[in-house]
Amino acid sequence: MTIAGLAANVLAYQVVPTLQKEDFDGGFDGALRAMLLGLGGGALSLGLIGAGTAKWLIPLLNQNLDTTALELAIQAAMISWIWLPGMVVGAILTGALHIRGRFVLATSVQSLPAIGALTCCLLSHRSIGIVSLAWGQLGGYIVLLIILYTSLAPKVHKPRWIQTRRLLREGPLAPVSYTHLRAHETEA
Repeated sequence: MTIAGLAANVLAYQVVPTLQKEDFDGGFDGALRAMLLGLGGGALSLGLIGAGTAKWLIPLLNQNLDTTALELAIQAAMISWIWLPGMVVGAILTGALHIRGRFVLATSVQSLPAIGALTCCLLSHRSIGIVSLAWGQLGGYIVLLIILYTSLAPKVHKPRWIQTRRLLREGPLAPVSYTHLRAHETEA
């Protein structure tokens, strides 16, 4: 999931200029809808594949775990893969809120998955164990997405797929530029 978190941050970094260009051209809502359908749908597919393969992939990667630990690892992995679409859609919606100048809302809700994980762990750790963290994080992402999406209220427009294709085509350069930006931020 560390890789998914990095990918979501790189995506958030790349979404803002793409949506900003569309905002100037009057195609913001169509580009946003295309990103939500294309990238969000792709992340959902990948998340479902990851959750579906956890039962054989986790034992393959962790051959020294006992049965109880293995079951917990499989449960946590299956739930955690479902976070991926939440991360991706959250990054897109956060970028869209930044374009709309709603910085406080976009920033203030980012901690909801962590708050959900802590709350669920405190309330249900004794009954369901360590997977309470994963369930809480998932609940936090659901609340985050509801708040972000309803605050934007995008109009129903035909998706502008060309922007999603451009974003994917330029995607390999984003990690390099994101890392370069972070390196310069730490020097300041």
